[in-house]
Amino acid sequence: MEEEIMKKVKLKIAIAEIKKEEIMNRKRKFIYQKIGIAVCACFVLMTGVVFAKDIEQYIKNIFNNTNEAIDMAVENGYVQSEKMDYVYDKEVGIRVENLVLDNLNLNLAFQFETQKEKVKSIRFHDFTIKNEQQKVIYQSEFKYAKTLEELPLYNSINWMNEPIKLTDTTFADSILFGLRPAEEFEKLYFDIKSLDITYENSAKEVLEGTWKFDITICEAMRKSMNISYTLAEKSEYVESCTGTLSPTGMVLELKLVSSFNISEYLEEKFDVSDDLNLFSIKCNGKEYGLSSFEYNHANQIKIHYDNIGTFFDDLDELELYLKPFCSSVILTKQES
Repeated sequence: MEEEIMKKVKLKIAIAEIKKEEIMNRKRKFIYQKIGIAVCACFVLMTGVVFAKDIEQYIKNIFNNTNEAIDMAVENGYVQSEKMDYVYDKEVGIRVENLVLDNLNLNLAFQFETQKEKVKSIRFHDFTIKNEQQKVIYQSEFKYAKTLEELPLYNSINWMNEPIKLTDTTFADSILFGLRPAEEFEKLYFDIKSLDITYENSAKEVLEGTWKFDITICEAMRKSMNISYTLAEKSEYVESCTGTLSPTGMVLELKLVSSFNISEYLEEKFDVSDDLNLFSIKCNGKEYGLSSFEYNHANQIKIHYDNIGTFFDDLDELELYLKPFCSSVILTKQES
């Protein structure tokens, strides 16, 4: 009975988070992003392809909505490039240009082609992305889920920058999805039912049509390398802590000792929505602030970092600074 109640509570929380994300997206008018250029048909290690002075522009030309860890991963060749043909309907063609995927994030870059005149931008309006098991990764129209298994596999979306106009007839856009824990993706299936088109005179059109296609995720990207960390020794504040470092970010799961009421403590003393250094990571002379975190009344905290990844310097040891307690703990890399 207790287990069933917990499942219902978790489902309600997850649904609430997705609804909140949907509301934010509507307020932003589903804003946009980036672009893709051909690198190779799969996972590539770039050697001599991009000169150092061109790296920043190169990354900007692939993904507009991104994070520091993804930028570093792309710089080191962790990117899959597609060479698919445009899928056409209603005088507009769509294709996937590039993607980055691991167990934390999915970053997709698209390109549009049209013979319509005086178009300023093109972006998705009503669309769904599924995996090979037909589980919904993302759908633009929220649908009520009765179980956790029916929920979309994303928990956040970064779609803040406007599409890029490449030529009079071609446009680029990209979307960064934060993922819930899920099995490997082998394929992605796209079903786009309408597009938002903005013209140079500011007129807007919702163009309905049918654009369906799929892409296969290469094995190297499906089996991305993760590095695990664990607490070197308990402290007077921390009972346990584990970390997973992936190509596109890091997640820490922290449990504080039972003598603290972390929920009450943080809400009383800190602006938890704005302080990125509440639980910062220090290593190699640098400090990395968190991107988001969650906590509950069981003193469990889940912390996300989008500015550090496996392609940064070799990190054998991390220091987790606990600002609420003016203390820190050491996390050590686990042998694979």
